[in-house]
Amino acid sequence: MKPQQPPINLMEEAVRIAGYLLALIAVAALVIQINKRLQPKLGASGVIQVLASRALGPGVGVRLVQVGSRAWLLGVGKDRINLLAELSSQETEQARRTAGLKDDPSAKPPSSAA
Repeated sequence: MKPQQPPINLMEEAVRIAGYLLALIAVAALVIQINKRLQPKLGASGVIQVLASRALGPGVGVRLVQVGSRAWLLGVGKDRINLLAELSSQETEQARRTAGLKDDPSAKPPSSAA
């Protein structure tokens, strides 16, 4: 003879599973919030700034990247990144204004010849 098993209460099991599911969702939301706070926003701060970006097709585009007072126009593809041009400080400031960005305080003003 088999021992008799107690009947399963489906309502209790559903509530228990729903509780586990809510706890899992709360932990996932907490991990996402912590991750957002710890990751710096792209181009918002730090040494490397992405001043502008334009997609030219799926996985292909150009990026204007600034490090300190130097800036480069980069061609970005699925498999590689190519240097298209290095911009002068005047071209960089003009690109910043065109993109609606504030002037870079780290950039030195152009010296005037006397």
